[in-house]
Amino acid sequence: MVNNEIRLTRPEFRKAIISKNTFRDSVFLLKVTEEVRRLPGVREALVGMGTDTNLQLIKTLGLWGEELATVQSNDLVVVVGGVNQEAVERAISAAQSLLEGVKEESQYSTLEQALSALPDPSLVVISIPGKYVKEVALPLVEKGINIHIFSDNVPLEDEVLLKRTASQKGCFVLGPGAGTVLVRGVGTGFANKVNPGPVGISSASGTGLQELSSMLSESGTGISYGLGVGGNDVKDQVGGIMMLQSLKFLDEDPDTTIINVVSKVPDPSTAEKVMRYADGLRKPTVVTLLGLQGKGERRGNVIYSRTIHQAAASTARLLGRDVLSNFLKSYHLTFEAVKEIASSIRVNGRVVALLTGGTFANEGTLILSSAGLRVGQDLSSANAVIDLGEEEYTRGRPHPMIDPTIRINMLRDLAEEEVSLVLMDFVLGFGAHSDPVGAHAEAINQLLYTNEKRGGKVFVLAHLCGTSGDPQGLREQEDKLRSLGVTVMPSNALTFLVAAGAITGDWERLRLLHQQLVEVVQ
Repeated sequence: MVNNEIRLTRPEFRKAIISKNTFRDSVFLLKVTEEVRRLPGVREALVGMGTDTNLQLIKTLGLWGEELATVQSNDLVVVVGGVNQEAVERAISAAQSLLEGVKEESQYSTLEQALSALPDPSLVVISIPGKYVKEVALPLVEKGINIHIFSDNVPLEDEVLLKRTASQKGCFVLGPGAGTVLVRGVGTGFANKVNPGPVGISSASGTGLQELSSMLSESGTGISYGLGVGGNDVKDQVGGIMMLQSLKFLDEDPDTTIINVVSKVPDPSTAEKVMRYADGLRKPTVVTLLGLQGKGERRGNVIYSRTIHQAAASTARLLGRDVLSNFLKSYHLTFEAVKEIASSIRVNGRVVALLTGGTFANEGTLILSSAGLRVGQDLSSANAVIDLGEEEYTRGRPHPMIDPTIRINMLRDLAEEEVSLVLMDFVLGFGAHSDPVGAHAEAINQLLYTNEKRGGKVFVLAHLCGTSGDPQGLREQEDKLRSLGVTVMPSNALTFLVAAGAITGDWERLRLLHQQLVEVVQ
């Protein structure tokens, strides 16, 4: 499976440049980092803001120097390690040229200038540090302009103010921390290439919206609107303000015939509020509130699903025989197929899930817990499910769907530990890394080879969230995973069902979970 030994070589030569009080966008800085890393003689590089996360990463990469000890979060850092000092100097010079040479197509100094150039925008996307969002967003909302707040780390009291104001003005505040918004086939944030169609989605879950919309699009239908309201919207402090407003909009929209609600684990009173509102909708509605107890079931016009997989299956059934047939062919596995895969995996050590999607982490934790397993959220746990999109990993850095560096380093660390099973997600689409599987290939090889060398065996399960129209190529990414020796699963829910079976070997319980979590709700 793996032929060549992989060693992580620490650079012998390094140099760092610090620019005080110089802010640049984290996604742009990631692109500069990738350009510099490809230069001849460069071992490692990081171009980023001096946040705690980035400084820790610099140490992990072996690039630390004492001159970085006084760096602050608003300082720009360029640090390079290479095979010789000449290569390092060339790379530093190239990084500085890239930082100085970028020109924006249209750049405005104030919000007023931007609105003068585009006086009647239908949607404004905001991606700035969270503590500054309110001063930019509130004037827009007061004008009745819809906004998509991609930023996270927005104070909760600011979010409540913005959403209450938007509710009064009759416009949307999508987010904060809303990874994905879809409007008639056009996406902002992290978005897959999905077909337009009759399904409208209100979502307090970015990757939940992506997986559901991708599954349905690949099954032959499409999405009218995918309205990401942000994970905090279903907390009781916010009370589902935008989720309820988006459900009202979808119920009145003539192009939407079926509604979906998707959410990470909501607070109890807000969950009750959303369910009561769903009961009053005129259109067939599929509700997936992760953490909802019981099995998937139908109550009048509303189907309650326990996983994204089950929501897609049940929505496909509502859309007719052809869509359901396509879904079952592309995404479904029978219990016997799940058992066969799980039986082939030997679990003698730890099980670790390194995930970029918060909903995938939520859903996976709930599935393992339903199988009677104890699950932790840090690498010291026997069964660990890590959400790398949490704020502790993204503060001052691009999201791991864009920048896989932190997960790659975690995989390298796991290669030195007693681990039996590793679970991963790979999210495709616009805004995501151009080749996420390729970026992880060396680290996956290292994980597999190191364990084989010492007589052990690591199994890697992965699932891809995306469509055949995504720029990374869904089939190409699947083929790369299989060539590495990774078992590719059709959905996140099935990935964790297989893991639960492999860990417990409790087939009767697994059969019941399969029925409750992934089979179509009639």
